[in-house]
Parts: sequence; C-alpha cells; structure tokens
Amino acid sequence: MCAIVGVVKEKQNACLTLYNSLTVLQHRGQDAAGMATSDKNGHLCMHKDNGLVRDVFKDNDMVSVVG
Repeated sequence: MCAIVGVVKEKQNACLTLYNSLTVLQHRGQDAAGMATSDKNGHLCMHKDNGLVRDVFKDNDMVSVVG
C-alpha cells in the first residue's frame, strides 16, 4: 500500500516537511520512497529509490532538492 503527501509552501525547505511526513507514513509502504518538488519556474526535481525513508534521503540528497 502507498501513501501520498502534498505540501504547498512558498518558503524554502518544503523538502523537510515532506521528509517528516514520509517518515510518519512509511508504515503504509516500506519498500520505496520518493519526493518531487517544483521551483518557481515549474521545473521538477525528483529523488526516489528502494528502501526506507531514512535510507533513501541522505543529507546530501536533501540539500540538493530544489523547491
């Protein structure tokens, strides 16, 4: 089973809110995690992989997420 989280936020670091939400919801589907964000121009930045949220998103990944 999967879960979807959406965040609409004008400030930076929306990815931190998404990360925390995904961590809380990962019991619904522990096989993979992913995140897609959009910058002000509408360009998408996506990061996904197999595994738990803490394993998929490392510090370097979170710093490079735009949006």
